[in-house]
Amino acid sequence: MRVLCFTNMYPEPQRPVFGIFIKEEHDALLRIFPELIIDRVQLSGGGLFRKYFTKSFWFLKKIVERRPDIIHVHFGLTFVSLWLVIPYAKLRKIPVLYTSHGGDLIGASQIVRFISRSALRICDAAIFVSRETARLAPQSLHLKQHIPCGVNPEIFYPCRKLYHSLIKNNEYVIVFPSSPNRVEKNFARFCSIVESVKKQLPAHKIVVRLIDGLDRKDVALLLSSAVCVLMTSHYEGSPQVVKEAVFCGCPVISVDVGDVKDVVSGVHGCQVTDLDSELAQACITLITNGIDADSFSITSEKIVKDYKIDNVAKRILDVYNKMLG
Repeated sequence: MRVLCFTNMYPEPQRPVFGIFIKEEHDALLRIFPELIIDRVQLSGGGLFRKYFTKSFWFLKKIVERRPDIIHVHFGLTFVSLWLVIPYAKLRKIPVLYTSHGGDLIGASQIVRFISRSALRICDAAIFVSRETARLAPQSLHLKQHIPCGVNPEIFYPCRKLYHSLIKNNEYVIVFPSSPNRVEKNFARFCSIVESVKKQLPAHKIVVRLIDGLDRKDVALLLSSAVCVLMTSHYEGSPQVVKEAVFCGCPVISVDVGDVKDVVSGVHGCQVTDLDSELAQACITLITNGIDADSFSITSEKIVKDYKIDNVAKRILDVYNKMLG
């Protein structure tokens, strides 16, 4: 089986963690199914016009040369560059799979939303990382699956030694799960909640750490040291950091966004609410009462099993097989 993947997100030397979850997905697919061939075509460099509109002839050449069994497109905006590829694929009866990563269908940009929702009407199958976006699938799309991105358990696993070392020194780390520069992540609300926590716990040293520009091992180390991840985003699909935190034994306190509630519901120490006072109180409870590692492990066992990257890759492979009949 040969899959030709088009994506506008993939790690590059200057951005080593950009779209890392797609690379991890490919690595897992090739690991569990060595006969699979994945040819990747990445949109990178230049402005919007150069990046998306001018490369369609080159992409058409790629599909003619590689003769794939399936075309797999990540993120709706990528379809803009496939205005020659899609008609050729339809002519040659090459099925097209679209993976929506959430923000393309429900993000702030009306143009991106329009393009992405239009893509749902021309693809043959779609994978949605969250149930919220899966509901947007048209009735005409017969093959649609809710498959969140997976987590590598060799990198993300419970190791709370640093956490216990920090709290012995009265230091409590609360993680902001992104860059403050990303408007949709709502850093201002995060800061407001943390300030409320600090005012109510003046004797505790509350430290804010950011997941911004860190490699995978450093992210895992940070999550392992934290009292919690606090998510305040305006919108999300299926945020990787939530699953990664659970794999590391780190509770998640979050607004009700994307599929966070599906992931952490029932997990010891985690809470999903839209009230700032309750978000702050959940952080305070974790700081003052600590985390019961055994309870966390027991209540997160199913989530860890469901979201292991190899198990997720098997579900994607099943979609490929269904597309080929």
